[in-house]
Amino acid sequence: MGVVLVEDYIAKLIYLEKRLGAKTKYTVFEPFGLNTGNIIAVQDTAKEIAEFIGLLGLTFVVTFGKQKEGVAGQIELRNGDTGVFVDISQEIAWSDASVLAGLAHEIVHKHLQVNGIYPGVGPRSCR
Repeated sequence: MGVVLVEDYIAKLIYLEKRLGAKTKYTVFEPFGLNTGNIIAVQDTAKEIAEFIGLLGLTFVVTFGKQKEGVAGQIELRNGDTGVFVDISQEIAWSDASVLAGLAHEIVHKHLQVNGIYPGVGPRSCR
């Protein structure tokens, strides 16, 4: 893996601020617990996280399944589809905090996609 310069991170943060800053809530999402044994609560939590960051009108289907080693989850990114499938690794399903982190991480991928930000699109490609 190559060396990543501080300037690269700063450029990416500036790019995100310019693209998403006006759409972003600058409030704290209050911490809460999650009972991963209740799959309906997991679905509701995904929707709550998504709505907090401005993803409205989506239906989340969250499952726990086998992932490749080192992968905590994945999200299916389809344009124009209101159904969003998230698969969280069964390896982390025992940890409420890990599932919350995984959901948040995957939902941010959807947020970036909805706002037209894809891998390879960013400060370097805009110079």
